[in-house]
Amino acid sequence: MHGQTPHARKNAWRRYLVALVALLAISIAYTAYQFQTGLAVPSPGVKALVANAGDIQRTLDAEGSLRDYGDAVRTCLNAYQRFDPKSGGDSDVRRLIGRALDYHLAAREAWEADELGLWEPTTFGDPVHWRVTHPGLEFGDSGSSTLSPDAVTRECWERAAELLGQARERVSE
Repeated sequence: MHGQTPHARKNAWRRYLVALVALLAISIAYTAYQFQTGLAVPSPGVKALVANAGDIQRTLDAEGSLRDYGDAVRTCLNAYQRFDPKSGGDSDVRRLIGRALDYHLAAREAWEADELGLWEPTTFGDPVHWRVTHPGLEFGDSGSSTLSPDAVTRECWERAAELLGQARERVSE
């Protein structure tokens, strides 16, 4: 750079900045569109995590007991907590499973409160209770002032099944 004119040095810095901005834009596009471009190949670990979440649904389909359901939820929660995402695609699927687990934990809480005779309509029947104890839940705005245990569990199971379906789609892409 000793022999360069000030104008040449200024142009070199401009080229450097343009290259840096271009690299940043490519990196952002790569990260944001991994699934759409087919670059987000799911790892074996994320496939196992989705299978664990599927075990919860199979327990419900087999009309398992509260204990069986709780065991399946705890097993999946343990796998979720130990899972280390390897790519942006893995992180996206992990996020979906985490949201589904939050619905399952709320459903288990409602089912258990009902089965043990602890369901208190002023507490458990209040949609605010579910939004406070499970901030990720998106229900309870049906206009009803009091929720029943069946309404909570049914809504949670439906939402969890939708999220699991999205996770399965991501893994199969």
